[in-house]
Amino acid sequence: MYVKIGKYPNWMGPYQISEKLFFWLGEERADRIGEWLAGKDSETWFYKLCLWYHKKFKNNGNQRTRVVIDKYDTWGMYNTLAVIVLPMLKQLKATKRGSPFCDQDDLPESMRLTQREISIINGETLDSTPEERAAVDDKFFSQFDWILDQMIWSFEQVVNEDECTCYYDPYDADEKVEGDDLLSAKQRREMGKFNKEKYRIYQERKQLGFTLFGKYYQNLWT
Repeated sequence: MYVKIGKYPNWMGPYQISEKLFFWLGEERADRIGEWLAGKDSETWFYKLCLWYHKKFKNNGNQRTRVVIDKYDTWGMYNTLAVIVLPMLKQLKATKRGSPFCDQDDLPESMRLTQREISIINGETLDSTPEERAAVDDKFFSQFDWILDQMIWSFEQVVNEDECTCYYDPYDADEKVEGDDLLSAKQRREMGKFNKEKYRIYQERKQLGFTLFGKYYQNLWT
């Protein structure tokens, strides 16, 4: 697989050009020149020239992308995608500047907003204090952090699935352990006994992160 995604191209229009050329006149006068170059009621030839250049040389405002998929990339596509998605989720959580409104049913009860807190967020409660509003804001933003954490944990399990032993129980000291074609008796003992119930719980938690990833996919922005 080869993936190359460039930066979003910067728009260089009448206002931006005026700001760079006439910065010495001050921001207000430079803005007036930019407005004159752009046209107040109709598009000027200068604005149309900027638009033509942007479409011609800036990929019409889109990121330049190149993606090459090899056959082996889809042998275990869920593994291939996890390697890409995991670091992106971690970076998103570290750099995001906003959060969507989360479905309260997706959250632990202790993290859910009360009706009063929802009304404060919506600006419907006039008797709230600055301290109360700050606490509600913190709680609101922590909700999406929690949801991102579930996604991150699930994709970590895929990336590191060969290392997981959380659904195995230790053998008793005197319990006989036999090896097989895959693992020796010593390796089997070190790994432990497969616990079906622990495995079910583990898979359900892993699926939670994938379900939330799909549900909030369109909210993965900074």
